[in-house]
Amino acid sequence: MMIRAYAWNAPFQQAIDLYYKMLQLGVTPNKFTFPFILKACSALQDIQVGQEIHKHAEQLGLEMDVYVCTALVDMYAKCGDLFQAQTLFNCMSSRDIVAWNAIIAGFSLHTLHNETMELLVQMQQAGIVPNSSTIVAVLPTVGQANALSQGKAIHGYSLRKMFSDSVVVGTGLLDMYAKCHHLSYARKIFDRMKQKNEICWSAMIGGYVACDFMTNALALFDEMVHVYELNPTPVTLASILRACAKLTDLNKGQSLHCYMIKSGMDLDTTVGNSLISIYAKCGMMEDAVGFLEEIVKVSDS
Repeated sequence: MMIRAYAWNAPFQQAIDLYYKMLQLGVTPNKFTFPFILKACSALQDIQVGQEIHKHAEQLGLEMDVYVCTALVDMYAKCGDLFQAQTLFNCMSSRDIVAWNAIIAGFSLHTLHNETMELLVQMQQAGIVPNSSTIVAVLPTVGQANALSQGKAIHGYSLRKMFSDSVVVGTGLLDMYAKCHHLSYARKIFDRMKQKNEICWSAMIGGYVACDFMTNALALFDEMVHVYELNPTPVTLASILRACAKLTDLNKGQSLHCYMIKSGMDLDTTVGNSLISIYAKCGMMEDAVGFLEEIVKVSDS
């Protein structure tokens, strides 16, 4: 239960530390332990520990348990070893919807569009009906491939199954349309969503920025923060900072920079690069260089 709690809610390393402490105390893991510890490995992208835990499961004869094997497929796929993920998946004597979703999500995550869509076809041929998690897994690669006709078909399927009412599916659909440069479709889905979280707002703002509708992005960002009083995520901030840089809107960029400092937000590489870009494009080269040096100091420490 403790490993499960950390695997779901973080810090993920605590789950792994507890697992090894359990082994040191002579407690043998079972088929309920492995899926959660492998989930922690997936979250940390720690394939080396994942491989070691795979060996433990194999030694205990649990490698082909449907839940353990599905977790292994998911871990290898998310860590980029699609060959091992596919090998394990092919060896499974029975594959439920969770196993199919794991392998499909893995190929989609690594932008292998054709392979993802082929797996989706094979899944249906095997008599497994796609669920909302399948749709969420497939949509990113459809958008990246600009496969609008496929995206519309998936949208139609989601409507028939009433999946599109889910905020997760709705966000996936609007993000797909935005990546296919059909912002009118994306905005219709956004406006019709009964519930909107920070990720949904971020997807719509990011869509506007990607399609060079910077003014729309800034207007939507202001609505998100000042009307709905939602806190922007680092992804949202990176998008809106790119819009500020494109428009050379120094005042907006500086106000966002102040907001991040006051809120104590950690600056990741994407957000930091966007801030440097604003200062540089607005002719504030000393500020750009100074901020770059600040980021380097933080990363070195």
